[in-house]
Amino acid sequence: MLLQIAYAVAVTYLGARLVAMGAEVSLRRKRIAYICSLALLLVNLIALKYVYNLGSLLMQIAHNPADLTFMQLVAPIGISYFTLSAIGYLTDVYWESYPPEKNVVKIALLISYFPCIVSGPVVRYYEMSGQFSGRRDFDRQNISNAMRRMAWGYLKKMVVADKLAVIVSAVFASYSDYPGAMVLLALLCYAFQLYADFSGCMDICLGASMLYGVKLPENFDAPFFSRSLPEFWRRWHITLGTWFKDYVMYPVQKSRPLQALGKKSKKAFGKKVGKKIPLYLSTLVLWFLIGLWHGGTAVYFLASGLIPCIFLLGSDLLSPVFAKIVAALHIKTECFSYRWFQRIRTFLLMCGAWLFICAGSVSGGIRIFKYMFTSFHLSALRLSMLTNMGVGLKYFAIAIGLAAMLVVDWSRNRKLPGTEVLDQQNLPVRWVALWLEILVIFVCANVGQSAFIYNQF
Repeated sequence: MLLQIAYAVAVTYLGARLVAMGAEVSLRRKRIAYICSLALLLVNLIALKYVYNLGSLLMQIAHNPADLTFMQLVAPIGISYFTLSAIGYLTDVYWESYPPEKNVVKIALLISYFPCIVSGPVVRYYEMSGQFSGRRDFDRQNISNAMRRMAWGYLKKMVVADKLAVIVSAVFASYSDYPGAMVLLALLCYAFQLYADFSGCMDICLGASMLYGVKLPENFDAPFFSRSLPEFWRRWHITLGTWFKDYVMYPVQKSRPLQALGKKSKKAFGKKVGKKIPLYLSTLVLWFLIGLWHGGTAVYFLASGLIPCIFLLGSDLLSPVFAKIVAALHIKTECFSYRWFQRIRTFLLMCGAWLFICAGSVSGGIRIFKYMFTSFHLSALRLSMLTNMGVGLKYFAIAIGLAAMLVVDWSRNRKLPGTEVLDQQNLPVRWVALWLEILVIFVCANVGQSAFIYNQF
């Protein structure tokens, strides 16, 4: 792990300096230094994380039973995250957004800052460089806010996510033993489990960083209150999405080949269609790489790449049709009921993509999807099913935690102050709320028996 971080720091630091030195001589030398540095980072990432998965996927497609376990290497913790931060910094120096950093300690901190090395967020140099220097004074209020944010993250992870995981794992391990309605309920539970797990992890990471007076970028913004799929992806895993847009999608879209294709498309199909073709192709590249980043297996290519891409392109292509339907039916798009219809629709579409992750395979996801509708049997749902899974009376804790999580997100979605509302209450109210949260964690949490879902990425 230490050697990997040292390697990434050395390549990033020296690569940026060489890019700047090359720029003083010629564009060619600058470009060579950038490409070589980028290649050294990417080859390391691909060899450790993707070669085995991609090789196995190709063997499956070719129906070749070859044993590739010799290619299955252990990837260092956080390599997907600190490699993206390093590539972003190198690219910004190449674009001359700012000069290369002369202090190697700042580059080392950018890559190995401990709160965000495990599961992100993906940090940028310009966000962090100013915070890695200067004096830090003890601030009691800052410490208090940091500890409360971490406690909130532990509640979401160890109470909500881990308890929902019991339901999800039990149902999807043997889905044919349950009615289709229960399978659908488990799929909805997985959506909330994934969100509580990942956003809880981010609360802990951001809170840990706050203890040192260092502010990390937010990674979630009440995504389940999104009214459309593009809005959902702007609010979910924000730092990863913006990184891929800034360093992949926009450069590809503005590249000479796509610009030339856009001009030809405008002549052949008209101005409106011609603009869309470069956008759609760059979007395909974007989601292909996001699917690859999540694991490089068929399941992640589909669930985290292809399906979201189809949803986004389809919604853009069909937006004129939807607009005509809304106008023809005189639908009030800003009324309470229609807003919630849009939110529920967006949520269910995302659950459709995540079904394949729950199933563990593409074929398994298709089978479970069919089973849900052919054996729905809503009347067969029983509360005893949860008890048999081992959830028992703790489903009340799940319900309370979920409700609290959604209320906090609702207030954030409405741009209302979050913790400030509680801070304005009298001392007894604040203490009761805080200690009730801690009590629920101690009573319901399986301490030391779980891991974060996004650690695997």
